[in-house]
Amino acid sequence: MWRFILFLLLPITVHAQTVPDSASSAEDLGWVTASINDVQRVPQAGGGTPVTVGDSFSLGTIHKTGADSKLRLLIEGDSVLTLGASSQFHLTESMSDPETDARRLSGDLAFGIVRAMSGPGFSAQGSQFTIHTPTASAAAGSDGAYFIVWTTECNGQPATGLLSLDGEVTARAKGAVDGVVLSPLFYTKIGEACPPPLPLAVSREVMAEVTEATALVDPVRVAAVAMEVSEQVDPKRERLPVQVRLVPPIAQVPNLTSLGLRVRVIFP
Repeated sequence: MWRFILFLLLPITVHAQTVPDSASSAEDLGWVTASINDVQRVPQAGGGTPVTVGDSFSLGTIHKTGADSKLRLLIEGDSVLTLGASSQFHLTESMSDPETDARRLSGDLAFGIVRAMSGPGFSAQGSQFTIHTPTASAAAGSDGAYFIVWTTECNGQPATGLLSLDGEVTARAKGAVDGVVLSPLFYTKIGEACPPPLPLAVSREVMAEVTEATALVDPVRVAAVAMEVSEQVDPKRERLPVQVRLVPPIAQVPNLTSLGLRVRVIFP
């Protein structure tokens, strides 16, 4: 018997394609870069149409994901939004100042969870990237940030969870002027029935839950790639048993420039 351990960094993409460098119309605000299972574009009047990769969208668009469904959006300014399952997000504001290059982008998370990364297009002084929920808001300034916002409960009442993965994020209760500044790997909960919001060091359990909920991972594809690797390592052996362990980025800040996964493949 022989045994060796192979660590791979696999750039796994789910239903993704290259996004155009320029908008197809003056009203386009961004594009769909990944879509898994049941994702709908919901008109404010009701109903819905399926979302496909490469679709463009404009201000006022509402995206909704079903159970076991996820969506990734690339927005002008090179910012990224990833919706988890059973989520609804409404883009409500997009403004830019041609003289200062400052940008403002706002959206409403009605329910569910969203991971957001403000891109270099929001680096000018005065830029702001804000996500609102029914009970709170999270705002990233011109220094940029990578953060997660989700709806939850405190003592049976609606609340919002907010976590900074990288950069500083200001969390505020709805209608409040003052807020709590979250440094990387700190989070808080805000709601009428919650304790006063304070920055808390994120626990391993919370980090695992929210990063997994907003990660675009196709385990079938991971297994397929692992089998391809096993055949290349020892093509003479048929049906070589392979054990694939996905190692989520729990103990460290997720890589901002790669969608890669660390995959541990063990060959007996």
